[in-house]
Amino acid sequence: MLRTLYASNVNVYDPNVIDLLIELEQIHDDASVEQWPHLLSALGKRHAFC
Repeated sequence: MLRTLYASNVNVYDPNVIDLLIELEQIHDDASVEQWPHLLSALGKRHAFC
């Protein structure tokens, strides 16, 4: 995964990117699929994607 992100010019050593990836993993592992839209929307707002 790191190679793919790096090839896409994503700085995987940026603390903000690391935080985002950790949160995405937590959503994937801990939440039901039905919760994903709400949780991903909130994640986007926290990381200024919206």
